[in-house]
Amino acid sequence: MPKPGAELFDVLRGALATAQNEAAAIHEEARRIDDEMAALVTQRSEAVVELARLVLPELSRSAVEAGFADVRQDLLTIVERKERRAKEVGERLGRLRSTAADARARWEAALAKSQAAIQKQAEVQSELARTLEQDAQFQELSRRAVQSEMELKRDEERVAEIARESREKLPAYEQSRLFQYLMGQGYGTPAYRGRGLIRRLDRWVGRLVEFDKASRGYRFLLTTPGLMDTETAHRRAEFHGLMQRIEEIERDAAQRLGVAGTVAAVQDASNALEREAAQMADAEGRVQTAEQELASLDQEQGRFYEEALGRLKNYLAQAETGLLERRAAATPDPSDDEVTLRIRVLNDDIAAMQPRLARQKERSIDAGRVSEGLAHLARRFEQANFHEFRSQFAEGFDMSKSIALFRQGALSRDEFWDAIKRHQERIPTEFEKRASESIARAMKDPLSGALVEAMVNVAGAALGASVGRSVSRREAFDGRRGRTN
Repeated sequence: MPKPGAELFDVLRGALATAQNEAAAIHEEARRIDDEMAALVTQRSEAVVELARLVLPELSRSAVEAGFADVRQDLLTIVERKERRAKEVGERLGRLRSTAADARARWEAALAKSQAAIQKQAEVQSELARTLEQDAQFQELSRRAVQSEMELKRDEERVAEIARESREKLPAYEQSRLFQYLMGQGYGTPAYRGRGLIRRLDRWVGRLVEFDKASRGYRFLLTTPGLMDTETAHRRAEFHGLMQRIEEIERDAAQRLGVAGTVAAVQDASNALEREAAQMADAEGRVQTAEQELASLDQEQGRFYEEALGRLKNYLAQAETGLLERRAAATPDPSDDEVTLRIRVLNDDIAAMQPRLARQKERSIDAGRVSEGLAHLARRFEQANFHEFRSQFAEGFDMSKSIALFRQGALSRDEFWDAIKRHQERIPTEFEKRASESIARAMKDPLSGALVEAMVNVAGAALGASVGRSVSRREAFDGRRGRTN
């Protein structure tokens, strides 16, 4: 059983909300681990400074403390810079979200207006069809036009058959030298002038090629297609005359019911919806860009820390922590031994946290991919109106399974969207459902659609194919006439 587009859109939006919450939690955990790492590095550095104070001469202690102060200031500057930038982006993101919410509200209003205009057009189409069905002149002309079309189709098939037969058989007559000789002499007609021996020989040749029978067949093949074309042209003119009178009745009824106004309203609403969709997409795209920028600050902070930690390594090398530890071991004071132990523990903690931080960064990047991808798909789903009341999806499409594959990385964002488009279907209106499948092409035009329904109801469903051909003939006729005008 097909699934409503609105139902699958709810599934997609639910998955998006879950992905956004997960991404936020993962990003927050990454920030927390970053903070823990920064705290450990700071504690280790302070412990090194404390050890230097205990075991180094005054001059060396001053150099070490000055070097650490620079590194600590770098770390503070990084945090301040990140927090300041996060505040700026957060404030801008709030304004963008408000703008996007307004754009979405306008789009939803335009969508509702478009759907109402489409519904109104369908109602007027149905009313037009009922009005035509009740018109006595329309009923009479419709029956005559359908009958004329059936006879026209039969004549056209006969013309096509005789033309094919003529193409196949005429070459045999034209390639017979004896037959063409007699034809050229006018044999068997008042124009023949043969005398004596020539006449006797021509008779003998005539019997040989069965000229009387052959000439009748030859003339039939030469003249009949043209005569049948002429007769078919008369039949075609009769048919178009009847259809023209029918269409005049239809135009008068359509004018009284205001069909043109409903068509224009649908077009205007569609244009407005398209404009609002473009503005909404732009506003939500700006929101997404700001969200990505905010999320990327964590990664930028990691890069800033790498730079600062590089400076810290140089500082620690200058402080010669190994030498400090050896000196501490040589002194009887237990204070420096306690600091040395603390530095070793902090080193182990930092080493253990580094792979954990790397894994969390990878999870954060993947969560961002899933969240941003689902947000992109949800926007395109809405912009394509796949969630509106006339949209449905084939039974074989499993939105939840596709979401799971996308989250796993087994299905790309573009492949996911292609699958959505491939399985989406449009539900026809009640007016369109009542029309025969053989005339579905005509339903694209509101006027011809109403005309078809009325003629089918007048002539009978069994003649629906003829009605469809009648409208198609008129459309083709009007198209050719338009090109020649």
